[in-house]
Amino acid sequence: MLALALAVTLAADGGTAAATPDAGAPEPVLAQIKRIGKKAETWPKSPWVKAFVKSAQQLTPPPKMTVWHSADRKTWLSDADAKLNHKQGDFIETPVDEELYYSRIADPLGYLRPLDVLADQGFDPKGKKVLDLGCGSIGQLKMLAAIGAKVTGIEVHPVLPLIYSGEKGVHIVHGYFGQDPAVAKAAGTGFDLWMSKNTLKKGYVHPDKGTGQIDLGPDDAALAQVNEMLKKGGLFYIYNFGPSPKPDVPMSDIRCPWSKEQLEKAGFEVLAFDQDDTAKGREAAKLMEWDVGPDGFDVEHDLNSSYTLARKK
Repeated sequence: MLALALAVTLAADGGTAAATPDAGAPEPVLAQIKRIGKKAETWPKSPWVKAFVKSAQQLTPPPKMTVWHSADRKTWLSDADAKLNHKQGDFIETPVDEELYYSRIADPLGYLRPLDVLADQGFDPKGKKVLDLGCGSIGQLKMLAAIGAKVTGIEVHPVLPLIYSGEKGVHIVHGYFGQDPAVAKAAGTGFDLWMSKNTLKKGYVHPDKGTGQIDLGPDDAALAQVNEMLKKGGLFYIYNFGPSPKPDVPMSDIRCPWSKEQLEKAGFEVLAFDQDDTAKGREAAKLMEWDVGPDGFDVEHDLNSSYTLARKK
């Protein structure tokens, strides 16, 4: 989720704007995505993952619009609502730019390796219903839609319903999955793939110490809700990146928040559980230039990745 993804910048999704390869000025977000995407087109073996990466070139600049937010950024209003209710004095005007629309915090190309794993499992999204919990922004959803998927994203950040309201072919649901039954209802059922990247971490949901940052409600109820949203044979997929494990650093505990036994009890066949994917994850991270620029980090020594994959019986 975008609000939580801010804490994951070090771990997985790059900075908001890397330095250009030959100068010091920040590279615009959309140009960066397209440049790196072009470089990454030959990396996947799967034809559909290649097509996904190539579709980055089709991403268009965001529509010209303005939104308003409160000082604490918890409340966001459309330009029309702010003016209609005379809220401008209490709110800050914010033009919708590429960073807000295609935030590099939720780098769409960061889905390259997670999707590569799915391709290895025989999954192809063309004509399939795909849900992304904690999508962060719309880039990867538009790219999946461009290759034939029917895409839904769930996100808690209140700005998304405002800035994406005019988008076609992508369904965005705003709210807290697990806590609010209306979120799952709005997203719908019959999904072929229910996935989450960098949101469903044990460190966020069930940390070894303290209270989790993500409250999904009772485990049995949350897993039952996922199961209900999937069609028979549909895939439940969690892929997480994170820094090397560190005490009291929630984002570094990238394990599945539920046990294998809990998944099986909820009606899933577990195909892979906390499967280490660090070698390939690091390879993809370097390709994505997560080790470049002022926000870059030591990918080779401080990036781990793993995934859990289950199928609805």
